[in-house]
Amino acid sequence: MAFNQRLKEARINARLTQEQLAERIGVAKSTLSGYENGNREPSVAIIAKAMQILQVDANYLYQDEMGNLTQSEMSHMEKYRSLDRHGR
Repeated sequence: MAFNQRLKEARINARLTQEQLAERIGVAKSTLSGYENGNREPSVAIIAKAMQILQVDANYLYQDEMGNLTQSEMSHMEKYRSLDRHGR
Protein backbone atom coordinates (compact mmCIF):
# COMPACT_ATOMS: atom_id res chain seq x y z
CA MET A 1 0.00 0.00 0.00
CA ALA A 2 1.40 3.41 -0.97
CA PHE A 3 1.75 6.50 1.24
CA ASN A 4 -1.45 8.06 -0.10
CA GLN A 5 -3.47 4.94 0.68
CA ARG A 6 -1.94 4.66 4.17
CA LEU A 7 -2.79 8.31 4.84
CA LYS A 8 -6.40 7.74 3.87
CA GLU A 9 -6.57 4.53 5.90
CA ALA A 10 -5.18 6.30 8.98
CA ARG A 11 -7.70 9.14 8.55
CA ILE A 12 -10.58 6.69 8.31
CA ASN A 13 -9.31 4.72 11.32
CA ALA A 14 -9.20 7.99 13.27
CA ARG A 15 -12.83 8.54 12.25
CA LEU A 16 -12.11 11.88 10.63
CA THR A 17 -13.54 13.26 7.41
CA GLN A 18 -11.25 14.82 4.83
CA GLU A 19 -12.60 18.20 5.84
CA GLN A 20 -11.84 17.62 9.53
CA LEU A 21 -8.28 16.42 8.95
CA ALA A 22 -7.59 19.14 6.40
CA GLU A 23 -8.68 21.79 8.88
CA ARG A 24 -6.53 20.32 11.64
CA ILE A 25 -3.38 20.15 9.49
CA GLY A 26 -4.00 23.56 7.95
CA VAL A 27 -4.69 22.74 4.31
CA ALA A 28 -7.71 22.93 2.02
CA LYS A 29 -9.90 19.84 1.69
CA SER A 30 -8.96 19.67 -2.01
CA THR A 31 -5.28 19.62 -1.05
CA LEU A 32 -5.82 16.70 1.33
CA SER A 33 -7.81 14.95 -1.35
CA GLY A 34 -4.82 15.37 -3.66
CA TYR A 35 -2.56 13.76 -1.04
CA GLU A 36 -4.93 10.81 -0.66
CA ASN A 37 -5.31 10.38 -4.42
CA GLY A 38 -1.56 10.52 -4.98
CA ASN A 39 -1.76 13.67 -7.08
CA ARG A 40 0.08 15.88 -4.57
CA GLU A 41 2.91 15.41 -2.09
CA PRO A 42 2.65 16.97 1.37
CA SER A 43 5.53 18.87 2.93
CA VAL A 44 7.44 17.37 5.82
CA ALA A 45 5.68 19.80 8.17
CA ILE A 46 2.25 18.65 6.97
CA ILE A 47 3.24 15.00 7.30
CA ALA A 48 4.42 15.66 10.87
CA LYS A 49 1.10 17.32 11.75
CA ALA A 50 -0.87 14.48 10.19
CA MET A 51 1.16 11.84 12.06
CA GLN A 52 0.51 13.61 15.35
CA ILE A 53 -3.22 14.02 14.74
CA LEU A 54 -3.69 10.51 13.33
CA GLN A 55 -1.41 9.00 15.98
CA VAL A 56 0.70 7.10 13.47
CA ASP A 57 4.41 7.20 12.73
CA ALA A 58 6.45 7.43 9.55
CA ASN A 59 6.98 3.66 9.59
CA TYR A 60 3.24 3.16 9.24
CA LEU A 61 2.82 5.71 6.45
CA TYR A 62 5.86 4.63 4.43
CA GLN A 63 6.28 0.95 5.26
CA ASP A 64 5.58 -0.29 1.74
CA GLU A 65 7.80 2.32 0.10
CA MET A 66 10.92 1.53 2.10
CA GLY A 67 12.27 -0.82 -0.58
CA ASN A 68 12.78 2.13 -2.92
CA LEU A 69 15.08 4.09 -0.59
CA THR A 70 18.72 4.84 -1.35
CA GLN A 71 21.47 4.07 1.15
CA SER A 72 21.61 7.75 2.10
CA GLU A 73 17.87 7.83 2.74
CA MET A 74 18.08 4.65 4.81
CA SER A 75 20.88 6.23 6.87
CA HIS A 76 18.70 9.27 7.54
CA MET A 77 15.80 7.03 8.57
CA GLU A 78 18.03 5.14 11.01
CA LYS A 79 19.19 8.42 12.56
CA TYR A 80 15.58 9.61 12.83
CA ARG A 81 14.50 6.39 14.51
CA SER A 82 17.26 6.75 17.10
CA LEU A 83 15.87 10.12 18.25
CA ASP A 84 13.62 10.36 21.25
CA ARG A 85 10.08 11.69 20.88
CA HIS A 86 11.22 15.24 21.61
CA GLY A 87 13.95 15.03 18.96
CA ARG A 88 11.56 13.85 16.29
